Amino acid sequence: MDSDDDFNSGVSSQGEEDFGGTQESADDSLEEDFDDDDDPGMGFSQEKDSLKPTKKAYEVEFKVYSPTDIVSQQDQQIQEVSAILGQPSEISAILLRHLRWNKERLIEGYMDRPKTVMENAGLGAGESQVPKLKVLPGFECSICFDDRPGLETYAMRCSHRYCNDCYRQYLIQKITEEGEAARIQCPANGCSRIVDSKSMNLLVPANLKERYQTLLTRTYVDDLDNLKWCPAPNCEYAVECGVKRQDLDRVVPTVMFEEKSGLDGRDSQAKSRQSLERYLHYYNRYANHEQSAKLDKDLYFKTEKKMTNLQSSSGMSWIEVQFLQTASHALQQCRQTLKWTYAFAYYLARNNITEIFEDNQKDLEMAVESLSEMFEKPVSELAALKVDMMDKTSYCNKRRVILLEDTSINLKTGMVLDRPPNLQRSDESL
Repeated sequence: MDSDDDFNSGVSSQGEEDFGGTQESADDSLEEDFDDDDDPGMGFSQEKDSLKPTKKAYEVEFKVYSPTDIVSQQDQQIQEVSAILGQPSEISAILLRHLRWNKERLIEGYMDRPKTVMENAGLGAGESQVPKLKVLPGFECSICFDDRPGLETYAMRCSHRYCNDCYRQYLIQKITEEGEAARIQCPANGCSRIVDSKSMNLLVPANLKERYQTLLTRTYVDDLDNLKWCPAPNCEYAVECGVKRQDLDRVVPTVMFEEKSGLDGRDSQAKSRQSLERYLHYYNRYANHEQSAKLDKDLYFKTEKKMTNLQSSSGMSWIEVQFLQTASHALQQCRQTLKWTYAFAYYLARNNITEIFEDNQKDLEMAVESLSEMFEKPVSELAALKVDMMDKTSYCNKRRVILLEDTSINLKTGMVLDRPPNLQRSDESL
């Protein structure tokens, strides 16, 4: 997907956005006590309630959408807006994309200033027309200067007309080379009219229509604050999360510094040096885990091949070699958690609770490094390490849950953040 950091945050499911986030992990086994009672009905409802899984303190609710679900959402919103505004679906789609799918804002603005809204969206005034190719006598294309008789041409409502071949090549370049779809403008210099979907269907070759629709779907997810693409490799699913993009700096604070100059800067140099050393201490550990996560990403791609080799060399079944995939997934989740614990630790005041946090952090870190060393062993040694790797994987998952759970609870009760998150400078952020 878009970035290595995103990849790891996605593999750890809902991410560390609430310094934790919802992530799949090995849950502690449920232990239920069923006491005998003279009345069979007494206590049954309590036992039933106790069987219900409880939400962990660090979990964030989320939903997962398939590509079909995403397209259905778009179509539904487009149809609703079309019915209200009385505009064709292709025009309504352009209006929605212009305002990042904010229906309320679009409808309110259109009712007050329809011409302004249409113009700003790249549509302009005038009636919508069915797109079609025309043959005009004596026409000369201003791009290729072709003027042969019977030349098919096309123009949108802006009346900038070009031959069919030039228009098609222009759209092909935009889609294939520039990755554009939602905001492709008229080829004329300075014209901001947007090419709608019906024009695309008329001009674009059939083999590019799927690519065009895929790009439109991507812009829909990218435009919405509550939707994010799953960053796992080649994953086409999107995740809806209550933590919006603009809140990430608040939920997971970024570590930055204010700069001073002149006399004030020189007077504060001694204090700044100590602060900088503290910052570098945490940043270096953050960066180390980020680099390790990138290496674990490479392992993610190689895991299936390693599983196949182990299966053929050891005689194990495909199910029996699944412990490698489980270990790989645990490494990615734990690396992502550890990385953000150092950003979080930068803000902690020193007290007994902080020491407990650091002990849990250290315990998880040592377990992850041990599992990583076993995972990188040659395939010929993995069969003998199966039990140890399964035990270590389970231990890493449990320690990760304990770290997140205890931190979330302590943050609500007694853990103190002593450094405000608004001391920011973008080039030194974590």
